Amino acid sequence: MLSDIYECVNLHGKKVTKIVLNVPEPRRESTKDIETRLSELQERPLMPLEKFTTQKGVEYIVVPTTARKSVLVEFLKNIYQLRFSQLIHPTAYLSLFAKIGQGVFIGTNSLIQLSGNFFYCQNI
Repeated sequence: MLSDIYECVNLHGKKVTKIVLNVPEPRRESTKDIETRLSELQERPLMPLEKFTTQKGVEYIVVPTTARKSVLVEFLKNIYQLRFSQLIHPTAYLSLFAKIGQGVFIGTNSLIQLSGNFFYCQNI
């Protein structure tokens, strides 16, 4: 996920300047931890949530892909009055009718289409 975020941000001509960790990362033997992955990218933007302060002119993105994302987003909105940017990979396919909410990350080659309606065409 980390490399997906970096790639998407860079493709939009931007740079990740900080990563704020709201909970400690679970350690897994089968994967590298975030500190190791960032050092391989020659990046050191980690910061605990307790040291976070808002800055003018900065875009904020929330990345967790868990069901708890909405809890974190509401917490950050209430405490810091943040608005979250969308992060949409240039190769994603979006329906013209799709409504993409605040803080959404859409990755490489994703397909986002309108749901709840059924359309069909017939030859005339």
